[in-house]
Amino acid sequence: MSLWKKISLGVVIVILLLLGSVAFLVGTTSGLHLVFKAADRWVPGLDVGKVTGGWRDLTLSDVRYEQPGVAVKAGNLHLAVGLECLWNSSVCINDLALKDIQVNIDSKKMPPSEQVEEEEDSGPLDLSTPYPITLTRVALDNVNIKIDDTTVSVMDFTSGLNWQEKTLTLKPTSLKGLLIALPKVAEVAQEEVVEPKIENPQPEEKPLGETLKDLFSRPVLPEMTDVHLPLNLNIEEFKGEQLRVTGDTDITVRTMLLKVSSIDGKY
Repeated sequence: MSLWKKISLGVVIVILLLLGSVAFLVGTTSGLHLVFKAADRWVPGLDVGKVTGGWRDLTLSDVRYEQPGVAVKAGNLHLAVGLECLWNSSVCINDLALKDIQVNIDSKKMPPSEQVEEEEDSGPLDLSTPYPITLTRVALDNVNIKIDDTTVSVMDFTSGLNWQEKTLTLKPTSLKGLLIALPKVAEVAQEEVVEPKIENPQPEEKPLGETLKDLFSRPVLPEMTDVHLPLNLNIEEFKGEQLRVTGDTDITVRTMLLKVSSIDGKY
């Protein structure tokens, strides 16, 4: 056997071994578990407590991630992927569920980030996907996120979506127990200023007929601005219950129902 054939054969064997190793690590349950165990060692601050199942029914339990200014705790992460959809050039995620999530971000403790130059505006953005993407079910259960002095809590959220080319369809969605706690504006003490009393002449009152005429000659509602979406958005049904925003003003929405349909990025 010539030297060239030996080198070619050796390269082919190495490539096959690499492909086989990647296929074992990603495509099998045992290999997937090895990947997550290695991630504990190689990713600073990451700790995965327990791994069960494979891509068709993967569950991560007691996941922790800590970095300066960032602390994440996840009680349960579940992912179910429909691998059979890959034969049809599509992506299918049967289930994506997050339970008992705690995220704390303190920007003061985070290292300073590099300044990013702002890109010039190149016109309206259009989004599309070359392959159909289907997310049958996404669920959030007891999720709490705190960023500095702002807190967002979600008790229960379930939805699904289908994205094909430029059309994104949001399946019937339910959101229960949303709380957004905004920081209150600090009260600034102001000195009392004593102003001399000046008698200002009272303007003459217009007759009632002229007042009503001026009132109805202007539009009651302000003119709506043109909103351009980067894709066609269809919300089949969005139902919310017990939605609350606190801060300087307390707003509570007990129930709401929303349906949206847009074509060419316009409502």
